[in-house]
Amino acid sequence: ISPSLPATGRWGRSPEMILEGDEYIVGPNDRRSKFALYHPRRLLLTSLVHDHVNVFPTFAEYEAPFRRLLRSLPSEGLAVLRDHPAVREVAGETRARIVWYGGGEGGWRAQDEVFGDISRFDLVAPDGARTPMTTGLLGAHNIENIVGVSALLLEAGLVDREGLVRAVSTFEGIRRRLDRLTRTSCIPVIEGFGSSWEKARSAIEAMRLHFPDRRLIVVFEPHTFSWRSRDALDWYDTVFEGAHRVLILPPPGHGAESHHQSTLAEIVDRTRAASVDARPVMDAAEALEALSTLSGDEVVLLLSSGPLAGLPDGLPALFERLYGA
Repeated sequence: ISPSLPATGRWGRSPEMILEGDEYIVGPNDRRSKFALYHPRRLLLTSLVHDHVNVFPTFAEYEAPFRRLLRSLPSEGLAVLRDHPAVREVAGETRARIVWYGGGEGGWRAQDEVFGDISRFDLVAPDGARTPMTTGLLGAHNIENIVGVSALLLEAGLVDREGLVRAVSTFEGIRRRLDRLTRTSCIPVIEGFGSSWEKARSAIEAMRLHFPDRRLIVVFEPHTFSWRSRDALDWYDTVFEGAHRVLILPPPGHGAESHHQSTLAEIVDRTRAASVDARPVMDAAEALEALSTLSGDEVVLLLSSGPLAGLPDGLPALFERLYGA
């Protein structure tokens, strides 16, 4: 859901159709990844990091549908690929023209980034041509995503540079992807989407980048099967680096019998073993109590792919009252 768009989807008049791909399986009786049904002509591949361990126990199993996706592109197609070792490993599967982004010379990249409420950077083309751009989105990962999208649109001739610059500068992003939920509180409350290690890590890194002088308080709910699985407990060894304190809600119980479900105590203990001040909170009331006596020099990041006990709805009003200017 984007505040910049009137709906989550739109049936336009162009012959082009844009879909977000999802590697998760169609259903219990159809183990194909959803993007296997799309038959794309053009592909933007932003990452290849092990996730959904309940259906892809090993990285080789996770990687396999991406290999099939790349093989499905037609020879006259286009593959815009993030310059990352895991993506490089599978790139040879495609017959389509490959365009790289996010690396060094020879691909599309961002340079001269200046981060703030409005961040600025130069979009640099493979031939070195520069296009100055601005965005209100937070984090280096969002700039990298903008570079990937820009590479796809410009290489495919779907937009001109002026239209691209204008659209990027006014786009308000996606709900739950680093939304600022408070307006007058001296302690910002920001909601991120933490369905995987990479998503959670990029949100935390964005907080450290934009609020370097504030203590980072993370309220985390291990909602996805991956976060709840004992097979992925090592995610907690590094994901919260840079956080001053982490409040961890209990993992939900749905589907617990389908995988090696971790307990809240196991998750907290593993996080503490990484020298992080991790504290269990059993419900929203306990989390609100823990957040009601802050000093004023913090920033709060709500991190989950689930409901987070309703905190995104209730916490902003409390902070506006307790910490309002």
